[in-house]
Amino acid sequence: MLNAKAIDLSQMVMAEGLYTDYDQERGSYVIDEKRVRARIRELIDLCRDQGEERYIIIEGHYAEIVDDRDLELLIVLRMDPRELLRRLCNRGWRKRKSIENSEAEYLGVCLANALNEHPPEKICEIDVSERDPNAVAKEILRVLEESARCEYGIDWTASIDPEDLYRLADIYCT
Repeated sequence: MLNAKAIDLSQMVMAEGLYTDYDQERGSYVIDEKRVRARIRELIDLCRDQGEERYIIIEGHYAEIVDDRDLELLIVLRMDPRELLRRLCNRGWRKRKSIENSEAEYLGVCLANALNEHPPEKICEIDVSERDPNAVAKEILRVLEESARCEYGIDWTASIDPEDLYRLADIYCT
């Protein structure tokens, strides 16, 4: 449909060793932002030179590091932090890391990072809580085709008690 090339940042970082360290406490790699930015630039230039794809989809929770001149739209997929916590625990993530990620979702850290790097008119949020991936993909297509509005403003802090995350972590992450 889009004739797009997709790049998974996490896979790329791991496959190409674009990290500086491994954080034992968090159980995750620390990316080398300078090298990741340079590699993204190389891939974008390569795709443009080949002229095959109209879009390049860069997927990952730190996609905001894409240079603004190369960014048409940054879509932040949001999920109810309680559901995110449940899913991470069910995947076997450590309790602390699961809480840390659900807290970041609760506070909108990815959105804040995106807004720090790019103008608001390039930022869009989509609530994917309890939604089928195909429905989310269709909504993204509608946004790209400009038949759906691109907005941001999801605020979990207005409807969720943060203490719920800790109570649920004791249930889900056992």
